[in-house]
Amino acid sequence: MSRDYSKLTSGLWTGRTGRAMRGNRDAQVIACYVTTCSNANMIGLYYLPLPTLCHEIGITLQGASKGLRRLSEAGFCHYDAETEHIWVPNMARFQIGEKMETGDNRVKGIQKLYESLPNILFTKEFYEMHGTRFHLTARPDHLSPFEGASKALQSQEQEQEQEKEQEQKLTTTPLYPPKGGKPKRAKLPKSPFPEIFEINDDDRQWFRKNFGDVPSNEVMGQIELFRDHHISNGNMFNDWKAAWRKWMRKWMTEIRPRTGQGLGIAEINRHPKRLSPAEERERAMEAPDDPEGKA
Repeated sequence: MSRDYSKLTSGLWTGRTGRAMRGNRDAQVIACYVTTCSNANMIGLYYLPLPTLCHEIGITLQGASKGLRRLSEAGFCHYDAETEHIWVPNMARFQIGEKMETGDNRVKGIQKLYESLPNILFTKEFYEMHGTRFHLTARPDHLSPFEGASKALQSQEQEQEQEKEQEQKLTTTPLYPPKGGKPKRAKLPKSPFPEIFEINDDDRQWFRKNFGDVPSNEVMGQIELFRDHHISNGNMFNDWKAAWRKWMRKWMTEIRPRTGQGLGIAEINRHPKRLSPAEERERAMEAPDDPEGKA
């Protein structure tokens, strides 16, 4: 798409890139040419065979290659010899503007140019640099891993919702009409300890309601013991939260009062048992007399 005019700024000579080009006349001429030539477009990414550049500027292929290499090192433009495309990264900003409104008619034109480009590295880099500025819609091959997976995730979420509904039906629908009383319900299959086991606000509320405030380090220690115990033994449950509540109930009502600290079921046998008052009196009676004769 040829243009009637192009914009050149004085910064081309006095800016960082301009200073980097000083002393290399071929690089300076090429910089002006790739911004104004008939092949150029407003986004600065277009098809440009080297023979065309050499012919219209009047330099050798070797001179053009050296000049382009100098410009690439300065960050002014980059050339893909395989597809014969050149990209001037900041050209779109100077030719179009820093940003535009969503309803600007040029958005469609920029989108069309972007979509017509071959699938080369420059095309994706152009989108990453200018996509937001010009309200572009990413091509399928330029979506990020998260964006590209969004549709697949939506489909996966729908499948998971359907599976969840099926599970709810299994737990709420009677397997067969009962002879009397409430309908019997299907049980969920047993599973090993989940990879992610988290205590939520409902679990904390249940614990405080039944047992009051307990130091958090003790509670967290019991959760770790609960996890290690069942993983090491390869236990299977169909409701791991119910298993956790049973563990915590036993710890709070039987083990913790007896030990005075937060030991788990797996460790209770290794913890010395506290003597009852009667046992303490019996042990005192069996103790040897005081060596100094003091009662």
